[in-house]
Amino acid sequence: MFCSRTVGIGLLARSLVNKPLDNLLAANGDGTIEVHKTIKINAAPEKVFEVVKHPQSFPNFMSHVREVQPIGDKGFRWTVDGIGGFPVGWETEVTEVVPNKLIRWKNVGSGKNGQSGVVRLAATADGATRLHVARH
Repeated sequence: MFCSRTVGIGLLARSLVNKPLDNLLAANGDGTIEVHKTIKINAAPEKVFEVVKHPQSFPNFMSHVREVQPIGDKGFRWTVDGIGGFPVGWETEVTEVVPNKLIRWKNVGSGKNGQSGVVRLAATADGATRLHVARH
């Protein structure tokens, strides 16, 4: 399951930025793959945070995200398009929230493989938001 999940995440990142995978991914010595992406959004961090903190809305504007289901207070079950359009799924748990600045998560459940990630938001001088996503 780890391999298909890793490939699915790589394809997710690839589809978000429309760049070759080797420009986005860095393989670590432990077999994990890191994904980093920074984008600028023309909205204040408070508005961006309101969207990011509710990933169940992601399928409305991310065509490769099929479904995000809340699990309890801090968990989510993700289903995205994998290779050949086959669904790839995993569960995450939010481990830290700093309103308007940061959301940190980790994979949970079977095959969690120590994967984790963080979304960081920062205001830019022109009132927009710099959003950085890292998965490792």
